[in-house]
Amino acid sequence: MCADHNDMASTVEELDRQVALANRSRPNMPFTGRCYWCNEKICRGNFCDRGCCEDFLRRRYANSQRVH
Repeated sequence: MCADHNDMASTVEELDRQVALANRSRPNMPFTGRCYWCNEKICRGNFCDRGCCEDFLRRRYANSQRVH
């Protein structure tokens, strides 16, 4: 009887995990191998350094404030 409860709990846990994975947020900026700001080649992430990231975010914010 105890094994049945454990099996059921395991099944519920696996379903919860699958739902969480299906509903996770996807990165808006996929990895390209290049810095999004200066286009320098990188091995991971989206920017080569903090400065490029900050410049990119400043420009994106400024563009969002423009009246079209």
